[in-house]
Parts: sequence; C-alpha cells; structure tokens
Amino acid sequence: MEWFVAGVIFAVLNAITMLINQHYKLNGHLISGIRGICVGFIYIPMMFIVEFPRGTYFWSLIIAEGLLSAFFNARLYSSSAIYGAAATSTISVLAIAFGAFFWWIFDYREFLSLLHSPEMFAGTICALALIIIGFKGLSRSQEKTSRKGAIGYMMPAVIVFAIMLIVRKEAMTAVNFYSATVYYGGVSILISGMFNMLFYAKKHGVDFLEKKTNRIKVLKAGILMSIASASTIFFGNLSSEYVPNPAYVSALTLMSPLVIFAMDYYLGRPRKLPVASALMMIIGLASLLYFNHN
Repeated sequence: MEWFVAGVIFAVLNAITMLINQHYKLNGHLISGIRGICVGFIYIPMMFIVEFPRGTYFWSLIIAEGLLSAFFNARLYSSSAIYGAAATSTISVLAIAFGAFFWWIFDYREFLSLLHSPEMFAGTICALALIIIGFKGLSRSQEKTSRKGAIGYMMPAVIVFAIMLIVRKEAMTAVNFYSATVYYGGVSILISGMFNMLFYAKKHGVDFLEKKTNRIKVLKAGILMSIASASTIFFGNLSSEYVPNPAYVSALTLMSPLVIFAMDYYLGRPRKLPVASALMMIIGLASLLYFNHN
C-alpha cells in the first residue's frame, strides 16, 4: 500500500514540475541545472543527521543515477516547453513496457513468482493493459503534431527513465531508506544539475541572464521547480523502495495527464476529457493495487 500512495503523490508532483516549465518555457538544460543544484543543496544539510551509507554498490548506483537523470530531466523539461506538458506526459506509457521487461530480466525470480501465481500474474497484466488503453485514449485528445513530436523527442528518455527506476529501487533498498533518500538528493540530483548547468553554459553562455526580466523568470521558475522536485524525489524514492516492480511506478505516473487536465481547466485552458478513458485508467490503477497490495 505504501508504494501506491507514495506513487500517486509522486505522479501529482511530477505533473506539477512539467506544468512549471510549460509556463516558463526555459531551456531544458538550464531549468534542469537550476533544479539539480538547488535540490542538492536542500538535501545536503540533512546528511549530517542521517547515517552515512557505506558500500561501493550504493555509491555506484547513485552516481549512475545522477548521470542518467542529467539526460532524462533535460529532455523532459525541454519537451514540456516545446510540446507542452500534456503531450510530453503521453510518452510515459512506453516506460511501463520497457520497465517491466528490464526488471523481469534483472530480477527473474520476481517474474517466476508471478508465474507461480496465475491469478496475480493475469490480474497484473490486465491492470497494466487497462492503464495503457485508457492512457492511449487520453493521448488522442492531444494535437497530433504535438504528440508525434514529443514521442520522437522523448523516446530515448523513456528508455533511460525505465532504467532509472530500476537503479533507484536498487539504491533505496541497498542501505537505510532515509540515508539513501538524502544522499540520492544530495549527490545524484546535484550531479545531474551540475552536468546540465555546465552543458548549458558551454553551449549558450550567460547572455540569456543579462536581461533583468529573464533573471526574474529564472528565479521564479527555479524556486517553484526546486520545491516541487525536492518533494517529488522523496515520494518517488518511497514508492521505489516498496514497489514489487519499478514498472508499476511508471504506471502510476500515467496519472500525470489527469492532473494536467485538471490544472489546465483551473487555469482557464479547458480541454475535453475522455471520461471513459479516464475511468479505465482509474480502474486499472485500482486493480494494480489489489493484485500487488503486499
């Protein structure tokens, strides 16, 4: 149950981060750099109150996660600025398939245990199918050009995201959860931010920041993104620790479009919501919880 509740909160906060850059339309490397550095400094003071995590395996995981995150987050927020948050979130559906496949290769014992429980296996597959079909219905409500553009742009990032979820789960279970979370935020996300900021500075310089209006926009976006991301990381890590298969976290992130629909409506940009597709997704999510509640 813990992984499901934390995963739902993670999905809501994840949608908010995409909406932030949909609004401010900053360069993906710039906003990812600001996000990573600020979030890193939020978590660093907490390192003094948690146990220092030991072990080469854990440190290899969080360094790898930082490098993977640098690529993924730059793509995610660039796509949100270019194609919109709703179109960007549609591509996440593919992470379920990639994530489940990669995890069942990585931890074949979990796959074998599912095979030995036909009811759980069939229920899980049907639940994932309902989520995917419902999500495809939601995605059809997006403009065709935006959807196609986001898919082409985000495809490499989707594969990286599926790998990231596995690395994150391994990191969260390698040491004490609170130590893992704090060092994940203070090391992995800081590495991600520094890489993106260096890439942005090398490619674009600092000309963008010479205008006062741009500096104010960057400051506002950076503060909002850092607060939302710091919370996103905690709940994403909590879900990853308890989830049976990281692909299920991917499934929960498909709730992000529902949040985006709601926020767009609230902000005066209403779009038609395919009610049948939304209900199918909700039933699929409830089924996923039922068959994997342990």
